[in-house]
Amino acid sequence: MRTPIWCRGQASQVGDACHQVIDQLLEVNALYRLRAAQGVLGLRKKYGDTRLEAACRKAAAVGDPSYRAVKGILPTGIELMRQSSYLKGLLEIHIATFRSVAAMCKRSPHR
Repeated sequence: MRTPIWCRGQASQVGDACHQVIDQLLEVNALYRLRAAQGVLGLRKKYGDTRLEAACRKAAAVGDPSYRAVKGILPTGIELMRQSSYLKGLLEIHIATFRSVAAMCKRSPHR
């Protein structure tokens, strides 16, 4: 049976970040949040231990150690990106947006 004890044991096998997420999920109202913990651990089948651990680390780092956060991170592959490359990508998007807005302002007859 997949009890809170079982979930904590499985999370320990995945890694420290996964164990931290499962502990936080089960910290208060363990039986109420058991399905969320089981859901996080169920993601092992599709994504594997390494990616699940990385996603749990990312979710914990942003302060949202929930099933929904971990599940949302995995399909995008964000957990595989290093933080510096992720921030660099965001900066490039902002610079491109700023340049396009500046170009539109130069062409606008309503200056």
